Amino acid sequence: MLSPQDKLLAAAFPNSPELMGEVQVGNRLKREASPSLSPSQTDTSDIGSQPKKAKLDDSLEDEYDEFTDGTNSSDDAPAYEKQSVDVSKSFAQVCGRLTMMNASKYPVTIGELARRIHGPEEYSFSLLGSLLRRAKMPNHTEILKNELESVGLPLERGRRRTQNLTLFGSLVEGEAIQLSKDYKHLLKTEFPVDLMANTAVAESNVSKAERIQGLNQVMKYSQEFLKIAEKDGSPTCDTYPNIVLDTDLQMQLTRFSMLTHGFGMHGIRAVMEMFQRYVEEQIKTASRD
Repeated sequence: MLSPQDKLLAAAFPNSPELMGEVQVGNRLKREASPSLSPSQTDTSDIGSQPKKAKLDDSLEDEYDEFTDGTNSSDDAPAYEKQSVDVSKSFAQVCGRLTMMNASKYPVTIGELARRIHGPEEYSFSLLGSLLRRAKMPNHTEILKNELESVGLPLERGRRRTQNLTLFGSLVEGEAIQLSKDYKHLLKTEFPVDLMANTAVAESNVSKAERIQGLNQVMKYSQEFLKIAEKDGSPTCDTYPNIVLDTDLQMQLTRFSMLTHGFGMHGIRAVMEMFQRYVEEQIKTASRD
């Protein structure tokens, strides 16, 4: 039985040689001995400020799949033989939810599906079907079940998740990353950093020399933060960076990445880079005066 930490790492890095046989190819990941929490009992303080689960749309509700009889069949599930699967391979092409006129399609890799099934959100057939734009019909559920098993991702029927979803759950990783790129671009080109910096310096009650000294310290610490953030090895899409951070830190960053589907750290870095420009502009303004 894998520990909770190994389960998270296995979901994030399903090609890990140590975990390949147990996770990537078909042995179902059973929960630890502690009982599962119902959605009303689950602590969601670490995933957003919404007190209740966010409904993504009518088809993204947490419910038993119509194909099932309402029972969890994980205990009597058949065993699957070990196989090697390329988790960077595309499983499906999916239209973006945020794209106007559904003009853009994004690949959903086998690894991304593993992160959704075995990760903190614990996707069910209903959620996967909605994510992949599969019609909610019994025969389509059976087709999806067979397709998942063929790539080493067997999923028990009637599964209940214990992690409330946020709106990020409706985004495939490719779209979430594109959203972070658009966000970074707008912060760089449209956010009035210079005007905010000038206003901050003009309204300051400390001497210019003291302010510049403090700003230099702020810049130093923000650079330290970004240096660590840039080492994040959380996988997204078909990218699996080398792991260089402490295991405990990387595991928490990976969990955050799984819950935001790649947007999280990219968005944070974009904001921190904007903040550094804000500090630099203040230093320039204070130095001129």
